[in-house]
Amino acid sequence: MATPEFPVQNRFPEEFFSTGELKSMLGIPYFQLSEPVQDPVQERQRAIIDRVDEIDTDNDEALSEYAKLYLAVLNTESNKHHFTGIPENVEEFKTYLKIDGNHGLAVFNKLGQIAGFAIIGDAERDQNDSWLNKFVIVNSLQNRKQEDGPKHVGKQALDKVVRWAFTTPMYDGRQRKSLHAAVIMEVPNHERMIHLLENSDFDGKMRLPEQAVIKIKGKDFDKPVERYYLRRKQWEMRQQLNMLQGTITDTN
Repeated sequence: MATPEFPVQNRFPEEFFSTGELKSMLGIPYFQLSEPVQDPVQERQRAIIDRVDEIDTDNDEALSEYAKLYLAVLNTESNKHHFTGIPENVEEFKTYLKIDGNHGLAVFNKLGQIAGFAIIGDAERDQNDSWLNKFVIVNSLQNRKQEDGPKHVGKQALDKVVRWAFTTPMYDGRQRKSLHAAVIMEVPNHERMIHLLENSDFDGKMRLPEQAVIKIKGKDFDKPVERYYLRRKQWEMRQQLNMLQGTITDTN
């Protein structure tokens, strides 16, 4: 008896196999940089920061995916002149992220997409100065403001990163006492980062003696650097004030 032939149909549409959904089903790490979407509700959610996750350096597949995407954002034409020491390739970046005291962070929006990255560099054992390094927002969300709120995406992301830094211990178990950031001056839009830091209560601006060497259109340029810092006690006072203001608002 002949076996009847039936048309074979895929359970999933063809485009499904080119997305991260299949990878997720198979247990393969998959992450997506945030890009504009057509749906207006999702587009609003795209501009709302949901959480910050520390990059797991023990999971090589996930680390490779994060490092690839992080490098892609850092190396865009509008971003790369804001940073020094950008790793040459994914493997070099993975090695950098694995250094004790370097904490790679991925910033996610409400859609579960990556909206930005940062690295928190812990203070040396005999010092108290931790650093905010390579903080960057994906280009499609830069200078983007919540439609139903006062905070830009960069401000939301930085607030989440700072909270992570001051509520998570360093690799040696100590609490961070301060968080410092360096801004490369005299490059396009450097004032945006200054404005962002100042709006997040960073202060203590001072010109550093070191010059940052950056490449612009293939040529090296020396640029001045300014340093900002936020002390833990100052951040805690701001959190208490925000809670008090929220309580007052709720009772009115």
